[in-house]
Amino acid sequence: MCIWLMGWLLETQVAKASDFGRNDRTFFVRTHLGHLLHAGDSALGYDMSTANTVDADLEAAVAKGLTVPDVILVGLLSCPWLCVTKTGS
Repeated sequence: MCIWLMGWLLETQVAKASDFGRNDRTFFVRTHLGHLLHAGDSALGYDMSTANTVDADLEAAVAKGLTVPDVILVGLLSCPWLCVTKTGS
């Protein structure tokens, strides 16, 4: 799933769960979570390609040349291999 390393960011291919079986739309995302993601994992993120954003600061930044990514990953939904169980008395 992780394709290449660029500094600390990894490029990862993701798809929306609601798109499975409907279309083949996937996104390539540079994310700080790339080293934690494996094929089949679920991640939490924002779909900025369909978001309706109304923000004067964002519009000003886009006018100056900022490119808003299609998807922003913010966390992992489930990763049982990462979870640590507490042991104690």
